[in-house]
Amino acid sequence: MKQTVARFCQWVLLGSLGAMAAFAAAPGYWMKLESRLLLSLIQSGAALAAGLGLGGERGQKIRRTARLLLAVYLTHLIGLLFFDGEFGRHNTFRLENWRLRTNLRPFATMAVYWKGMRRGWVSKSAAVINLLGNLLALAPLGALLPFAWSRMKKIAPSLALGALCIFLIEVTQLLTGCGSCDIDDFILNFTGFALTRLAVQPLRPKLDRADDEELLAAVAYRRGDGAELLAGEGILLENMAEGLLFWDVPEGFYRIFFLIKTRKGGREYINCIDRESVRALIEAVYEPHYEHLSRYFGNTLTGFFSDE
Repeated sequence: MKQTVARFCQWVLLGSLGAMAAFAAAPGYWMKLESRLLLSLIQSGAALAAGLGLGGERGQKIRRTARLLLAVYLTHLIGLLFFDGEFGRHNTFRLENWRLRTNLRPFATMAVYWKGMRRGWVSKSAAVINLLGNLLALAPLGALLPFAWSRMKKIAPSLALGALCIFLIEVTQLLTGCGSCDIDDFILNFTGFALTRLAVQPLRPKLDRADDEELLAAVAYRRGDGAELLAGEGILLENMAEGLLFWDVPEGFYRIFFLIKTRKGGREYINCIDRESVRALIEAVYEPHYEHLSRYFGNTLTGFFSDE
């Protein structure tokens, strides 16, 4: 039932995002800011339900959820920056007006809004929307990017990608006439993006620890006469690709052992390659058995099995 609900939420979410993209391309498209915020909250809830409700390991669920939330965010961001008539996004580019739409002097636009707000030339709401809005516009990208793709887990690549995205936004707005190319927009956008990206960095290693299995080796042993007995030397199997093992099996019966480095064993599970951990197991399980049953060892009892 949980999987069915999650899959339903996923398809509803993707369908609504597709419909938004189609409407945005239509002439005269606009959406009230309040309506956009409400819709984005509903879609984000569907993204959380789908991302966390579908199957997979914890790390897979986090990545899937981050990607769905990123799809919601980018759909609204693109619509707001390039298509939404509510924010004056119309294709009004004229080659002779490019200078009027371009500011390459750092902090010049911010100073104009700040002085205008203090002297009453610019309304406080307009100044806040421009300054605070630009500061927060790319913050969700900084929060979601390192969780959506493992390649963005390091700070430097994600900051570089964020700067490139902001640069492309500014240039595209200039070329399409949907906005201006302002160095102050870049400064505010990148500051919000970078601060958020740095703030979530301490959470990123937890995702790595949740899903960092590594296959170290695969070894095949020929089975002997008994079902559980192994004979001969191990054969190291190295032909592996994309999670698949390829091996032309020789005549006979073989058992394959996989050596995997993982953190999914749980904190209370024994570490079989740690001397102190194995010593604790021997003292807690095997030594008491020997203490009570030593007189039967080698005659009545030939061995016993204890699950770790």
